[in-house]
Amino acid sequence: MIRLVAPTAITAFWISSWFSIGSSTWAIGLAFSVVLLLFAALVFQSKEAGKTWAFKLLCFLAFGVLIGGAVAAVFVSGAGTRAEASIVLFVAAGLAAFIRMCANVVARRSEFLGGTGKAGLVLVLLAAWSWAHAFAMYAHRGVAVDLEAACIIAPVGTDYTKLVTRLSDMRLPFIVSTAKSRSHIWAYHAILVAPDIEPSHYNWSKLKVRFEPLDLQRNPYLPKKMPVGRPPDGHSESDVYSALKT
Repeated sequence: MIRLVAPTAITAFWISSWFSIGSSTWAIGLAFSVVLLLFAALVFQSKEAGKTWAFKLLCFLAFGVLIGGAVAAVFVSGAGTRAEASIVLFVAAGLAAFIRMCANVVARRSEFLGGTGKAGLVLVLLAAWSWAHAFAMYAHRGVAVDLEAACIIAPVGTDYTKLVTRLSDMRLPFIVSTAKSRSHIWAYHAILVAPDIEPSHYNWSKLKVRFEPLDLQRNPYLPKKMPVGRPPDGHSESDVYSALKT
C-alpha cells in the first residue's frame, strides 16, 4: 500500500507547487502527462516482465530532460533574465526527478521514501521550496516597517502593473520579471511598496527568499502607488493610495 500512497502523495505535492486552475496549455498538458506516467508506473510495478528495459528507458529519459533543461536555462539566462532561467531549471529538475522516481517505482529498486528513492526526496524539496517561497512572500519576510497598507507589485514588460495578492501567485514559478535585462537595467521579480514617512521599496530575492531594501534614488521609476486592482485584505483602494501618496 505504501508503494502506492507515497508516489501519489509526492506527485500531488509537487504538482501543487506549480499548477493552478486556469494554467496555460503547456502546464495543463504537463500535469496530464505526469498523472498518466505515474499511473502507468504504478500499474507496471506489479509485473515482472519488462522491468529492466522500462527502468533503463526511464532513467535515460530523465537524464535527457535534465541535460536539456540545463542547456535551455543557459540559453534563457543569456536571452532573458536569471529569474526566467531559474524557473526553467525548477521545471526541468522536477520533471527529471519525477521520471527517475517512476523508474524506481516500476523496478522496485529502492525502499527509501516509500519506494520513490532519492528522486522522490528531490521532488519534495522542490515543492517545499516553491511553497516556502510563497509563504515567505505572503508574510512579507524581511520587511520591518508598517505593513497595513503595503502591496506587492510584479512587472509586466517594463511597467510594474500586476498586483500580487494571492498565495498561489507567489509560488516560485509565478514570480518572474518579464522585462529583458538588455532593455531594462533594473528589472526586479517583484517589489513591495510599504508606507512610511517616504514610501519604502523592497525587492524580492528568490535566492534568499526574502524582501531586501531598495535605494529609491537609484530606482526613481519604481511606483509609489498601488496599481489599479484588488487592494490588500481589509483595505479599500483609496486607503492604500492615501497611505502611499508622496
